[in-house]
Amino acid sequence: DSYFLDQFSREYRGIDMTADRFTRLVTQGQVFVLRDVGHFFGDIHNWTCDDFKRDPQFQGGAMSLSYTADASNAAAKLGGDWDQVKAASGAEDAEAPQQAPYYWGIKDVQFDDGPREQYNWSTAMLDKVHSLTKLPSFMHTDCRGDQQRTPEFWFTTPGAGAKAHVDTHVQATVALQLSGHRRWRIGLIDPRRLPHAAFLFSDGAVYKRGTWAPSHVINLGPGDAVVFGPGFVHETKNEGEDCAASMTFQFNTPMAAGLYRSFLPRFRRTPDMHEAWHLLRSWAFLGQFNPGLIQTAGRGMEAEAAAEYATRLFKGVDKNGDGSVESGEALGVSADVISFNDLNSDGRVSMEEHQNVFTLWATSEKAVVDATPPQLLSLHYSEALEDANYGPWAQKLQKHMRKTLKQEAAIDKQEL
Repeated sequence: DSYFLDQFSREYRGIDMTADRFTRLVTQGQVFVLRDVGHFFGDIHNWTCDDFKRDPQFQGGAMSLSYTADASNAAAKLGGDWDQVKAASGAEDAEAPQQAPYYWGIKDVQFDDGPREQYNWSTAMLDKVHSLTKLPSFMHTDCRGDQQRTPEFWFTTPGAGAKAHVDTHVQATVALQLSGHRRWRIGLIDPRRLPHAAFLFSDGAVYKRGTWAPSHVINLGPGDAVVFGPGFVHETKNEGEDCAASMTFQFNTPMAAGLYRSFLPRFRRTPDMHEAWHLLRSWAFLGQFNPGLIQTAGRGMEAEAAAEYATRLFKGVDKNGDGSVESGEALGVSADVISFNDLNSDGRVSMEEHQNVFTLWATSEKAVVDATPPQLLSLHYSEALEDANYGPWAQKLQKHMRKTLKQEAAIDKQEL
């Protein structure tokens, strides 16, 4: 890993945020705070828990407890007395939230397998959310679709919040505090010496291992927002005296390509981030990867062979022969592909830059393939990996994780 990620939270007023700055920060993977930005997100920006409870469109819908000690997900109507319920989180950390929050995942009403009937949700509820929200001018217009597809709401009474965890999605996240106050603790996933197959950052797992040292502690009040990239362990806690309401969504433009590149080995060795592995591979191949390349190049290679392969690949993509590749120059060469390979941030990729980035990916991939037991290697790049972590294979994967963690600790000890 070779990238300086700010160990403090950059803060900006909403009126000072520009599209260029927002794009740059997200691409780099910086954690940053937007103060007094609520009105940029629409009329929902100052809704309180009571507003949701009293709204005739919303009050009949149900939400569920999340991050509970017993992993239960008891439902409660938005219009009910859910704010009088106390459910322990079981978090094994004195600083962590000791009460569980409520989650309203109304976004799932759009999907065939969503819990529409179970929670009495309707598309009219989601339509109202859409009417109450808008996209800030500093975000790319494509993100409006993301905002409409992925909205979720969190309601926390004093002391409640989400236990530390990592989400498996590949996009960056924006979380807007609508009312009340919440503290966030955030930190990038740990470096890894060896590849794992079991999820390492499920709810509260870092507390049990005692290895989490969050790099950012952020306090949000009404109208404030935090933006962070994929791969960040995060935790929330209501440290105010009143119920707190917040809205969160993910967005695809831009992707945190610079973050992925800068911390590529740990992303590739951390199975919680398996949804990103296809992206990393595609970007390393300048958007030209196809299934036919799996045997010849898709399993990684030594540095010298990787540099030679990258040279041939680059020449095939450099359609005008000017020694650099820009977004759109060839099919598959997107802005994210450029950001991933663009080491000096000049908006184009030179052959040397691509050789360096491809070699990083190829050598990292080879190290993962060589160190993964054959019976587990088939799970890589497969949807079966997630199923295996919750199905019959779970016990076997947990055993492998404990063994690998000990091996990593031994390597660290040898290098002291």
